[in-house]
Amino acid sequence: MTSGSRAILDRENRKTTINLNLYQMDHYFPEHSKAFMEAINAIRGRPVALLGHVRPDGDCIGSQVGLARCLRDMGFDAVCYNHHEVPQNCRSFVGDTPFFVDETGVDTSRVAISVDCADHKRLGPVLQEAFPEVFLNID
Repeated sequence: MTSGSRAILDRENRKTTINLNLYQMDHYFPEHSKAFMEAINAIRGRPVALLGHVRPDGDCIGSQVGLARCLRDMGFDAVCYNHHEVPQNCRSFVGDTPFFVDETGVDTSRVAISVDCADHKRLGPVLQEAFPEVFLNID
């Protein structure tokens, strides 16, 4: 852990929560940090859909889980959507992060943020149609 970070072990729920201060991102990526926080502040108070690519892998699931947890910690109503289910080998990472497969229905009133998905087509047809415009793409 770097200075400004702290880990909290919740033995009852068997999870570790890591709270990072923004110094780390701001220190190493000052131009991206400012733009990222401006984007997050622009959607504050709105529900968020974190979209991953078809046939999600560890990078995709990890990105969705990490960002969902950060946003939820900041008070956002953030959930994850994928075209396919979370792979078996990644399910232990998900924990209590809400994940939905697009066939279960998509809440299109949410602000869309895609992660690990350079091409909008990789979201799959249902998520492409549900979210023709993505507010922020992090890849």
